[in-house]
Parts: sequence; structure tokens; C-alpha cells
Amino acid sequence: MADTCTCDNPPGGTMTCPDGYTPLCTVENNTAHGRCLQPRSELSRAEFRLWAFQEITGVPRWSLNEEDEHVLDSGIYRDKDRGLVVTFRLPAEDDRRSPSGGQRFA
Repeated sequence: MADTCTCDNPPGGTMTCPDGYTPLCTVENNTAHGRCLQPRSELSRAEFRLWAFQEITGVPRWSLNEEDEHVLDSGIYRDKDRGLVVTFRLPAEDDRRSPSGGQRFA
């Protein structure tokens, strides 16, 4: 089963990735850019969440604070200064250990 996230509107759309990947849709200037993030399977849950936060936001961190955790749990990151909205769906821990298949942007 694939993982999907919905892109912010406008322009809307969806990003679909294979199981175990994190679908990510960045909307900037009303243009959507999607990608599938593939984490290393040996990461602990905490390492995975730290890696995911940095990939999603582009903000380096040594550890996550409560606000960072909220971003990961909400599935949306907004950066008003850069004018972008990133939507995503983190895979379940079991799903991220066995990725397979291709990717599709719709």
C-alpha cells in the first residue's frame, strides 16, 4: 500500500510514494514540488524523526523541541519567511523498514 500526502491549495494535488517512504509536497509560489524521502532503515525512532524534520524543513537540529515534534505530528510545515508550505506523511515505523516500488506525482 502506498503512502500519500495532499499538497497545499493552490495548486493542490497529491504526492504518492511506496510504502516505507515519506511523501513530501512543497508548495512555493503556487507551484508544487513533490518527492519521496527514503530513510535508512537502521535509524531509531528518535533518529528518524530528527532526520525527517531536517529534510522537511531544511532546518538543522541536534535535537527536537516540542514545537518541532508538533510539526512532525501535524503533517504540515509553514515557513512564512520563505513563503512555502510543506505537507508530508511520515510512514509507520514498521512500514519504513521495508520500502519497495516506485514513485508517482499526481
